[in-house]
Order: sequence, then structure tokens, then C-alpha cells
Amino acid sequence: MTKKKSLIIALICALAAGGVLLMTFIVLPILRENECKNRVFEDLEAELPKVRSGVIGIIPKAVGTDGSVTYGGGGSGVIFMHENGTYYALTAAHVVGSKSAEYKTFSVKTPYTTVDDPALKEAGIELVSESFYDSLSDLKVEYVSTDSDAAVVSFKSEEELACPGWAPDVLEGERIVCLGFPDGRYISESYGTVLDREDKEYKSTDGTVKTDSVVRHDAYINFGSSGGPAFNEAMSLCGLNIGGEFDRSEHFKAGCMLDTPQLLKCVDEWKASR
Repeated sequence: MTKKKSLIIALICALAAGGVLLMTFIVLPILRENECKNRVFEDLEAELPKVRSGVIGIIPKAVGTDGSVTYGGGGSGVIFMHENGTYYALTAAHVVGSKSAEYKTFSVKTPYTTVDDPALKEAGIELVSESFYDSLSDLKVEYVSTDSDAAVVSFKSEEELACPGWAPDVLEGERIVCLGFPDGRYISESYGTVLDREDKEYKSTDGTVKTDSVVRHDAYINFGSSGGPAFNEAMSLCGLNIGGEFDRSEHFKAGCMLDTPQLLKCVDEWKASR
């Protein structure tokens, strides 16, 4: 074999190897993430109005020494009880883990207004208006679980909001829909199936490392989804998202949620502590 042919073969092999690496580490992860983002189960989508108003957004509020107010990135939650004008909801403990922040909440019934600035709109920038923040309700942290990344919160509201029912448990292969406020979006839903169960380490609000037994699924979630619910085909609460798995390029791989027994245990502990 001539030297020229050897170089051509080596070049072809290098290009082929590069193509495989490109597909494996760039193209396929992007395609998978887009599939998880854009997948829709139309029969579940038609049932969402039954539970949508039971999903809340949670925003931390910080007041500086000079009196300045800032609002940070928050998370999500889901209502499970209404009593004497107060709604009680579940969220991820790490969403409400700051001891220095106050917390505010809103639902899909809260008017979402943005700054009306043509220049910002042309640039594709959306700024939330002060009137939106002024309309938020105070959120109280009622209880933080010692066994899992779950917490009970409460807020007062005169709005009529949904209180979804409980699913007994969630099964591998079961179809679900997740609701929440990922990527800074007002509210969105994503659809997927339950993959498996796995033990995951996480840092609790007191800084210690703990392990949760989580249910993995492929419904897209991201920052802001934490504390958001997963519903099964009957629109019963079957999980609470607490995190996700992403590759080195930050492409979505899987969501992780607490199952119903863990959530009910948290609620029972809270009720016993009241």
C-alpha cells in the first residue's frame, strides 16, 4: 500500500470517528432534549384544566440593608389542601431553603404582566413588571421533611384553586405530565414516561448530604421545575420534581421526582407537628 493511500485511509477513519463522536455527544443529546421538550400526549393535555390552577410558582424576595428589593429565581409547588382560606402546598425543600429570604407565590390565575417597552420586545427581552411582583401572596414555610427533599408551605388566597387528588404510587412505563416554571417561563407542561427508580444524593437545607430514593422520568424539566408536580393519566398527583440529570453540555437526560408515599409521609409528619 502506498503512503498516499495510507494517508487517505487514515483521513477517512478519522472523519468517521469524528462523525461518530459528533453524533454521540452533540447531535443525539440535542435531538433527545428536543423530543423531551416537545412531546405531547393529547389525551393528558385535554385533562390539564382540572389541575393547572393547583400549580404555584415560588419566588424568593430579598431586602437589602438600604431597603432595596430583589427577586431571585424560584421554583414550583402543588396545592394539596385548602382550609379556612389557607392553601397548603408541597414543594422541594431546597426551593425554600434560604433562611434570609422571604418567599412569594402566585398561580396561573395571577395576572402576569411585563414591561411594555418596544425596544425590549424587539430585542426579545421580557421583563416582569412591578405590578406582577406587587400582586404576589406571602408564602409561609410550614414544615421541612427530615427524610427527603420535600417541604410543606402555605399561603392565603381568595382565588378558587385546584386541590389535585393523590395517586397510590407511580409505575415504570406509566405516562405522566409535569407542570412548573422551568427556564424562567411563566408556566409550562412536559410529557414523558416513568423510567426507573434510583437512589440520589442531595444537599439538604442544613448543608448535610442525604439520599433520596427518586423516580426517574423523561418529561423535560429544568431550573425552576423543582417542587413542581407530576400527574398521571387520571390527573392524580404521582410525584414531585426535585432535580434532573444533564450531560456535560447541559442537555437534559432525565428528571428526578419523589413518589407519592414519600410525599404523604411528609404531609403526615407536618400534620403531626401542627
